[in-house]
Amino acid sequence: MGTAKGNREILQERIEKQEERVHKLETNAFQLANYYFVFQGVIFTAIFSGSSSIKCHFRLIPLLLSLTAAILNLITLFVIGKKYTKCLHRLEWEYEAWYQEANKVPDQVPQRERQLVDTRVRKLEQETVFIACMVLFVFFAAINIYGTVAIL
Repeated sequence: MGTAKGNREILQERIEKQEERVHKLETNAFQLANYYFVFQGVIFTAIFSGSSSIKCHFRLIPLLLSLTAAILNLITLFVIGKKYTKCLHRLEWEYEAWYQEANKVPDQVPQRERQLVDTRVRKLEQETVFIACMVLFVFFAAINIYGTVAIL
């Protein structure tokens, strides 16, 4: 077994790695959403430009492009979001372990039960935010798909 200082350093390294993972997942999700918005902008620009070389006579092609992009992004954002909530939960656990190690807080049963309830509440909040973001993305994608069809 290591010393208390060694344990804190190990926990600190774990926390830094988890924070880095969370940051990378956030970056990936925002980049993916931005690529989707740019892609939709390209489709709308092609539709609105009225250029004879780009003009589409079939409504199905822009609709399928928008629908495919929306489905792929939704699935990918869902996977990233699940990893994100899992990393946040683990990061909170690592913070708690670091705090207990730093302060040598004894692991008392009533206190631990309260922490488990708090953890469940935080996890529920994170899941709720995740679901709300997914619903907003689906809503935005539906508006874009409807707009594509309505314009044509």
